[in-house]
Amino acid sequence: MGINFIEFTNGHLPLYFTWASKPHVKNQWFREGYTPPEAILDKLKGDSSAFPFIIMLDGKEIGFIQYYHLTENDKEIFGEEVESTVGFDIFIGAEDYIGKGYGTEVVRKFAEKLLAPAGVGRVITDPFTDNKGAIRCYEKAGFSFVKTAKDNCGTEIYIMEKVKGELLI
Repeated sequence: MGINFIEFTNGHLPLYFTWASKPHVKNQWFREGYTPPEAILDKLKGDSSAFPFIIMLDGKEIGFIQYYHLTENDKEIFGEEVESTVGFDIFIGAEDYIGKGYGTEVVRKFAEKLLAPAGVGRVITDPFTDNKGAIRCYEKAGFSFVKTAKDNCGTEIYIMEKVKGELLI
C-alpha cells in the first residue's frame, strides 16, 4: 500500500470543499461553532500554525491531514509538555476508503513522520468522544488514551498520544 503526503495547494481546494460538505466529514470537523472549511485559505497563505497535506494512497487523493505545534495556550487541555509536542487532525474524504483500515495505516505513517525529527517527543490527537471510529483507528495505530477534556467550544474530547520511543504497532 503506497501511502504518502503531498503539500496542500490551491489546486486541492475544490476537492477539499467537496469533502468538507460530505456528512461524514462535516459532522466531525465542521460542527457549529468550530473552524469553518474556509479557514484552509489562511493555512495556504501561511497565516496559521497548521501545516496541511493531502493523503495519497496508490496515487489517489483520499483525504486531508495536518499537523501543528502546540503552544503555551494549549497546556490546559494537552498537558505541560507542549514544547516537544505536535498535534494532528485527519479526515478520509473519499467515502470508498472509510472503514477499511486505511486510516490506521495513514495515522501510523504520519505519526512516524512527525516523531522522526529531533525535538519532537510526542504526537497528540483529540477526537470528539462520540467519534468511536476515529478513537479505534488511533488505538490500532499505537496511540494511547491520556484523558478526556473539554475543548474550547465545550465539547468533550478524548486526548490520545504517541510518544517517541514507544513501539509503533
